[in-house]
Amino acid sequence: MSKRILFSILLCSIVLLLTACGQTAAPPSTEVEAPTEVEVIQPTAAIMGAYQPIDEAECTALQEELAVVLGVEVNQGTAPFENYATGEAGTCCLLRAAGTGENFPNELGLITTLQFFFEDRGWIIDIRYTAEAPNGIAFGLIKGTSLVLVSVVWTPSADANCPKDQPISACNLEPGQMLYIIRARLAKK
Repeated sequence: MSKRILFSILLCSIVLLLTACGQTAAPPSTEVEAPTEVEVIQPTAAIMGAYQPIDEAECTALQEELAVVLGVEVNQGTAPFENYATGEAGTCCLLRAAGTGENFPNELGLITTLQFFFEDRGWIIDIRYTAEAPNGIAFGLIKGTSLVLVSVVWTPSADANCPKDQPISACNLEPGQMLYIIRARLAKK
């Protein structure tokens, strides 16, 4: 059985387990970041670290390819970076996209698409960077001395009127009420 199929099965199992557990989430923020906003920072001594952004041409190529794959605008910028498995920090190339459940009707499909996007370009999944919540997932992939940290998070829109004393899974949402933010932070040592 291929690694991709095993990963998909494992991911589905984890999502189903978390859903069955009825984990409660903090009340969602009603603020949604505008899809065109990408933080651009100028490196200073205070934020310089072990990690630096990947090559700008490579980041731009990934931005353009990812926009085609996702079918939404993908913005590029520079942002702080932290390797939360090692504690090392620095700066990264940030790719950021936003959409709703109408753009991304299948959350598991979106996550799998993102993972395969990077794997098809030579990146290898590293399970140390995998984390899940009822409304999102984060994972990381390595390629040589480079690391990409990917997060997919959704929040209900302000008009969703989700019960604050219930798990997020109890909120009955229309696709347009699921507001997604996708971030890929790419850095190298």
